[in-house]
Amino acid sequence: MNKSNNKGCFSGVLGTLLVALGVVIYALISSQVSKMLVRSHFGGDAACALLTLTLAGYGVAFVLYEVVFVIWQFKLSAEASGRGDTAGKLKQVLRIAFAVAICLSLLFSVVVGNTFVSCREDSISKVCFVETREYRWDTRGDVLRYTFACDEGGGLTFTVTMKDGEKFEILGGVTSATGTFKEDYRTNEFGMLAYAAHLSEQFDGSDYIIEKKLVGVELMEKYYSKDEILQAYLNMM
Repeated sequence: MNKSNNKGCFSGVLGTLLVALGVVIYALISSQVSKMLVRSHFGGDAACALLTLTLAGYGVAFVLYEVVFVIWQFKLSAEASGRGDTAGKLKQVLRIAFAVAICLSLLFSVVVGNTFVSCREDSISKVCFVETREYRWDTRGDVLRYTFACDEGGGLTFTVTMKDGEKFEILGGVTSATGTFKEDYRTNEFGMLAYAAHLSEQFDGSDYIIEKKLVGVELMEKYYSKDEILQAYLNMM
């Protein structure tokens, strides 16, 4: 009995590790697919994409591989009980389930890579394979306000609110950026502060009235006294 329990415990731990590995592999593949699709969408323009379905993609991958793990556990149980016919059928089901999990996770990678918020120098757009909604501040007054805030823990947020109520959080999102965007804003794929500073400058110089809301300026100066980009922004205000 103890031997059986130990074997079951080992199988459970091994299965959990395999599921986690599957999700990690999915995340790596999905990231590369997303970068390829996003950069193909933008071409050589200075632009970046805030991916909006990344976490959902990881959740889908986890569920798919967890199903594969459960089937594998049933197969092991059938083999241990001497039910050869059942174990053989479950082996076939396991192969099919694994193939389906791989195909669906790759398919969802394509969906994730084509569903994002497009951030350019003069517009922000929602994209789901094709552009579904564009907001501009150079030829239209689509932006209502922008809020730049710093909390007690030093966390920065830059939120753009549109006149139709749509909100976009620029900082902290999972992004994929073109090479031109990185060069123009001296930023990596997860550092959007330079772009946020550019947006605030564009908003402030727009022909349309755009409200500004700054929260925690003293905290910004406290936590980011050595950040050249942020300090240049604060001096510009």
